[in-house]
Parts: sequence; structure tokens; C-alpha cells
Amino acid sequence: MYLILSGDFNPDDIKPVIIEKFGRLKSGEIIPPIEIIEKPFDGREAVTLRLTPFRFGIMGFRTVPPNHKDHEVLDVIRNLFNNSSRTGLLDRLSVENKILSANAFSLGGIDHGGLGFQFLPKLVFQSFRSAENLVLDEINKVRDGEFDEEMLESIKLNMIQSHESNLESMQKRLWLILSTVMNNKSWDDTRSYPERVSSINKARVLEVTQKYFGDNYLVVRSKMGFPKKTKLEKPPLDPVIPKNTEAKSAYAQELDKIKPKEIDPRFVEFGNDVLIEDLKNNLHFYYTKNPINSIFTMKIQFGLGTIENPALMQAAQYLNMIGTKTRSFNEYKEALQRIGTKVNVYSNNNYFGFNITGFDKNLDQSLEMTSEFMTTMHADEKDKKKIKKLIQNSKLGRKAEKKDPATVGRALRDYSYWGEKSTYLRRSTVAEVKKMAPEYLIQQANEAMKYEADIFYTGNLEKDAVVQSISRNLSFDKDLTDSNSPVHQEYKTYIENTVYLIHDKKAVQSQIYLLTEGAVLDMDQRITSNAFSKYFGRGMASIVFQEIREFRSLAYSSSGYYVNRFHRDKRGYFRGYMGTQADKSIEAIHIYLDLLNDMPKKENRIDIIRSGLVQSINSSRPGFRAQGQAVSNWIKQGYPEDPNKFSYEKYKTLAFEDILSFYNSNIKKEPIVITVVTDKTKIDLEKLAEFGKVIEMTKKDIFN
Repeated sequence: MYLILSGDFNPDDIKPVIIEKFGRLKSGEIIPPIEIIEKPFDGREAVTLRLTPFRFGIMGFRTVPPNHKDHEVLDVIRNLFNNSSRTGLLDRLSVENKILSANAFSLGGIDHGGLGFQFLPKLVFQSFRSAENLVLDEINKVRDGEFDEEMLESIKLNMIQSHESNLESMQKRLWLILSTVMNNKSWDDTRSYPERVSSINKARVLEVTQKYFGDNYLVVRSKMGFPKKTKLEKPPLDPVIPKNTEAKSAYAQELDKIKPKEIDPRFVEFGNDVLIEDLKNNLHFYYTKNPINSIFTMKIQFGLGTIENPALMQAAQYLNMIGTKTRSFNEYKEALQRIGTKVNVYSNNNYFGFNITGFDKNLDQSLEMTSEFMTTMHADEKDKKKIKKLIQNSKLGRKAEKKDPATVGRALRDYSYWGEKSTYLRRSTVAEVKKMAPEYLIQQANEAMKYEADIFYTGNLEKDAVVQSISRNLSFDKDLTDSNSPVHQEYKTYIENTVYLIHDKKAVQSQIYLLTEGAVLDMDQRITSNAFSKYFGRGMASIVFQEIREFRSLAYSSSGYYVNRFHRDKRGYFRGYMGTQADKSIEAIHIYLDLLNDMPKKENRIDIIRSGLVQSINSSRPGFRAQGQAVSNWIKQGYPEDPNKFSYEKYKTLAFEDILSFYNSNIKKEPIVITVVTDKTKIDLEKLAEFGKVIEMTKKDIFN
């Protein structure tokens, strides 16, 4: 038996309790391991299926279980093919558009291990076999030693950095502990992982590669398409009406007697946890100390995003595939990798920027190389051919979206609220992407870098040293333009109940959203909205989940909560969701509306809700690497300090009447908007029309 605890407690205090309580359990006989034997593959074994919306292949080689002495070497080998710096042999195939995508990944479990190679042939003019051969050629390069020691050392450095980063958070440490148990290792094995990786040399890599990557392997190829699915009809049974839903077992009553210890709330302190300084007009610097290791992260975000310039999505994708005027893409990425640094370009709705990770001792070099890219990004002749990859990604992405009912459901939901400003409609079309030239995309990035910027640093160097390094190595536009980000988008208003419907004959589940308008809330009501959401529709103990899924089995998943907008002077809204069988859709909507229009009152739940919200103050506190950005957002929202301080005081005295008052004041019953993606042959359209005016749409209406 293993007991794994990860949290905010003193181990010396808890150990006696563990011994007292769990020590009473009697030890049983040790169960001998089951010996599972698999025959080796006989040459190239191939299987062809139809399982995916695009052509997809996987090659698998049998290797070793996780506790084998060769396992760390196989980790290194996997990183020779793919790594976070994108310098791997398969990374290059993908970046250079020789193949749509190729990745190496670990397979297997406790008894057996394997290494898989996933590959996607290009959309046209590339066969399965030619794509497979490209991957095999790269495997043979490693087997034949066609990589240099410098590349090997750089990869090991990045693996060690990744391992140290995984020890930073409670959640990741928990999974590391769990993996030691599952893989029959000790915690010392986990702690000594960097030393073992450091000791691996090229001769060892060749030895292991030649042992496991021979001519015996399995390849599974999925052609475009899907197997026929069995759609289950709703059984002709009346739902069980539960009795005594609020009754508690003797065990539950004993648990209720255990009162949680009053927490010592921990907030993010402006000017202490996060130091703030304007380096110049519209250039804001946020500094956070790293209490764990010597790895720094820096984010440089410029206040222009894809809402105002959709082409920044393609610009960020493309910039991650090119080099500078003096270095090719491979030369630039390899130079970064040698000092343990990664520089990646990103874009989102509101920002465009750079994520930088490295070792504090190399901060100057890291920023110098970041500056080289920011000021001299350049597409050579090889890079110019990579523009085709953006077109392929756009086509493939849309194809996958339209075949996934969950994505179609979200796109219809977004259309009902944002119309033509929906994410799926305001982005660049495939036709527009085809017209994008390298020079155009670089220009979009350069224009974005003229906007107001935030710099978030987390590391071990002193603040003044970081500021000096930024001043020495990074240059910004003389007069940075004021940013509108985060950009507010106002949702559509309705004067009558409306149902948007999309017919999808392949939809096994109906995707149903329910939306109602909200109001501008003051601080007290914003905080209370969290309590309402927890009570009504967030989590397995909520009214919606229990009434719709647990008691009536009307949905696979269900939820409902109030959405507060980023800007405190803008209206929020209520959002509900259900994923259910098509033939249960009408009944599920009826029950949901009954709950929304006449919310059940279960006052005895308030203690659990209050306790959970109070505990969440600490459990949801941003990790140290996220604190700078959290403070920046709070300042942009107009908060002079961590808003959780207000939440904590409110939660402590929260009463059930607060939830009822919020519900009565802010959850509008009409007009309601319902969006449904389903196989309409399975539902009664006349009954659907009883919920509101039905507007039938197609996928072409919600995807560009």
C-alpha cells in the first residue's frame, strides 16, 4: 500500500497520524508479479484502418519497461527526434514541410515499453509509405550515429532543465511521486535523474538505438474516415425518482464532524511578491523571485492580438519556423539550445509576444539572442517554402473542426453570442492565408512590437540586475502605442427566446448550450457569483450535475455558471451546457430550464460551499511563475491589491440567502438562447420549437 500526500503541511506533524490510523491495517501476502510475454514483431507488420478525419500513421518499436537501465537512454533518444527547442530530427522534417507532422513518444506501461513514431503525410502528393520512409531515414541516422556530441549535450541540458521545472509545482511533484510507485522506482531515482542523464554518452545512445530499432516493428495506418458507430436508443424506462436526496450515511455524518482547520490565507502582495516598475512610457516590468531553482522565465507581451489583427496568428506560427539575417533556423535554435534557452513566439486574442526560458547565469546571452531575432528576423529561401505549412495547417484544422461535434457546438455557441466576431469567423480565411507572404507576416510582427508592452520576469537574479540586462540587450520602439488590450467584445442581445440548430447526422451526442444575459455587477456580486456557480452548476455536487446526470441519466456531462467579464463595467452572462444522446435532448432541455427557472433550494449545502470557497483562496493562488501576469491583469481591472482579499472576507460570512439573492437579481429567465448540434432526425422539431424561435444553420455559417 502507498499513501501519497502533496500539500501545505508539515511532514513531521502528519507522520504520527498516518502511523496511528493506517498502522492498524494488517499486511497481506506480497502478490508475485505476473509475467506477461509478448512475441517480437516479425519484420514490418502493417495494419490499415479508417479511424481519423485525416491520414494518420504510427510506427511502434518494442523497448523496455520504465525501471530498466536503458530507459533514460531511450528518453535521450526520443529527444533527439523531438524536443521543446524544435531541433530534433523529426522536428526538422515538420518545420521544413517535408511531412505534415512527425513525433516520437513513449509507449507501454509497467510490464513492457515501446517507442512510437506518429506521422501525418502531407495532404496531397505524399503516400503513407513515403512518409513512413522519411521517419525511418531519421531513425537510421540516430542508429548510424549521424548526430554530433554538441547536439547530444544540448539535448541533455534541456532535459535536465525540464526535469527541474517539473519539481516546481505541487501537482507535478504529485505525478512524479505517482510515477515512481507505478514504475517500481524510488524517489532517489527521481532525484538522481539529472545525474544519470548527464552520464549518457554517444556510445551508449548508439548501443541502445541499435538494440531496439531494427527491422521488426508495427505500423498502423489510418485512412481518412471513421468506422460505423452504434447509436444506442434511450431505453423505455421511467427515471428513478430519488428519495431522501439530502440524507446522509453514518459515515458521511462522521466526516461532517471533522471541521476544516481555519486557513491562513496567502495573497499575492503587490510590491512584495511582485515588484513593478515602468522602464519607460508604456513599457511595464514585473519582477518575481524564483524560490526553487536557477531557471528563469521571461514573457514579453505587446498589446495587440488577433482580435484586432487576425494575421498575427499566422505570423506567430511562421516566426517559429524561421531564423535571422545571420543564422538559419537550425543554426539559431541550436545556438539557443547550447545555453539551455528557448525562445518561442506566441499570439492570442489580446497579445503578441515572446516566451523565453533559460538559466539565470545565461540571462545576458539569452536576451541578446532574443534581441537578435526581434530585430533581424528573416526568411531565407528554405524558410520561404515553409509558408505552405500555414496553408496546410489552416485546411487541416478546419477539416478537423467540422468533423468534431464538440467543436461545432462551441462554434455555434460563440456565433449565437458574438455573431461575425466569433473566433471561428474573425480569423483569417484559408484564402487569406494563401495570400500571405513571408515579408507580410514579418511586417505584422514588427507592427505589433510598436505597441505598449509588459515584461514578466521570474528568476533568481536581483531586480536591478535584470533591468540592466534588459536595458543592455533589448530595444523597444521609442514611442510605444497605447494598447486596447484586453479588448472587450459586447455580446448580442435578443428580444425573444431563440434556438440555433445545426444538423449533424454523425453526432453521437447532442451538444447543447443555454445562454442568458447578465448585468454589470459590483465587487460584492462578482464574488457572490462564484458561490452561485458552485451551488448551481459547477462540480459534481452541483444542482445541475446531480439532477440531470446522476438522478435522471439525461446527460454525459452538464454544467452551468455565471461568467464575469474581464472589464468590471461590462455585462456578464449565464452559460449552461449539456452533452446528451440526441433522443434525450428535448427532455434534458426541459429539465434544465425547470432548474434555471425555479432553482431548488437546498440550504444545508451552504457550509460545504462556504468551506470550499474559503479553501480555494490558497489552492487557487497563482504559482510563482504566474504571479506577475496575475498582478498585471488585476491592475488593468482596476484592483489596487489582490482581489482575493475581498473574496476571502465575503466567503467567510457567506449565507444561503446571498446565493438566492444573486439568483433572483441576476439570472434572467428570458430571453434565453439555446444552441443545439445534433442529429435532428432523432429529435421532435415541433417540441424543440416550443423553447423559442428555431434558426437552422449550417457549418458554413459558423466556420470561415
